[in-house]
Amino acid sequence: MSPPNDQPVIAPHLLKVCKGMDGHFTRYVGPLAPDLSQEAFQSWTQHGKKLTTADLLGYARLLAAYIPDPRLCLQFEAEMKALLKKLR
Repeated sequence: MSPPNDQPVIAPHLLKVCKGMDGHFTRYVGPLAPDLSQEAFQSWTQHGKKLTTADLLGYARLLAAYIPDPRLCLQFEAEMKALLKKLR
């Protein structure tokens, strides 16, 4: 049975990567990370499309937007890009 059109299709391995990103994100924002990660995830999945590995960079950027220090924000994005490059 397929999910309804408004529900995103996310492969289990992508969810695992997202959880890993969330864990790394915690190092940058501390105890607010779970709430911010949940908000970013909802925003990332709101379009109800099939999400792929290529879409993970968008999720990383949503998380990075919550990091107030611009230098740390760029550092987080660079680390996530390096992680995603290893997945290809």
